[in-house]
Amino acid sequence: MDEKTAISPRWGSTTKLLVGLVIVGIIAFLIYRFSSLISPLLLIFIIAYLFHPLTGLIANSFGISWKAAVNILYAVIFLILIGLITLGGIGLVQQIQSLIARFKLLLPSCPHFLKICRGRSSS
Repeated sequence: MDEKTAISPRWGSTTKLLVGLVIVGIIAFLIYRFSSLISPLLLIFIIAYLFHPLTGLIANSFGISWKAAVNILYAVIFLILIGLITLGGIGLVQQIQSLIARFKLLLPSCPHFLKICRGRSSS
């Protein structure tokens, strides 16, 4: 069985340089074009990498499927986030109520304070 294999000619240094520059240019264009997507994708990969062992632990401990373990983990994270937002909102409302109470205490003395300030500026 004599098979003739076609041997392609070797690339010259100019051809290699041109192909390399074209590839680098295409990669640079794609990075520029999709630069707004790089940060979210990187964050997604980091989160997936960090949650992988925890999801495996949940799946193996309870003997459930991987999808169910991921859904349980996301539900727990969602509940924690909602709880933190609620606690932050309660703290913010308390601060605003304290500020309003402080203004109510200071408001009656405001005319006296303005009279003192006006007297100092005229002298």
